[in-house]
Amino acid sequence: IVLFASGAITQAMFPMAAYLMRRKKNPSKILKQTLILTSLISSVILILYFVFPKYLVMILFGQQYLEISSYLFFFGLIFSLFSIISIFISFFLAIHKLKFVYFLALAALAEICLIIFFHQSILEIIYILFSIMAILLAGLIIYYRSLALSAQTR
Repeated sequence: IVLFASGAITQAMFPMAAYLMRRKKNPSKILKQTLILTSLISSVILILYFVFPKYLVMILFGQQYLEISSYLFFFGLIFSLFSIISIFISFFLAIHKLKFVYFLALAALAEICLIIFFHQSILEIIYILFSIMAILLAGLIIYYRSLALSAQTR
């Protein structure tokens, strides 16, 4: 739900950022607005996942899946990070900065390798996904800041 709730915002940001870039205007403001709005939506959903996990699982999936309710918040957190990562990816595509693909490929490879070797429990997979998403997000933020710094020095 976290990913779908914020997906429309990301899709709306892409053409706006591309338009601003074509006009030689700074698209960073639209990125920041998108990040803030997505973070707010994700936070509300995460609070619901934390406070009412069993009730939400019952409504969405039924009684037979109640045992997954203890993981709902953690998966919501992972998908919140993924939503923010997808915003950065869309933004970089819109402004034609493609070096982020190296971070993405490295993160995907690390995720695959770690899950192949460490999959004894769902918690191991949750830790792997969260760690990779957090590291990838940090890398994308560093990349964004390097773009912003290099643009300021021109």
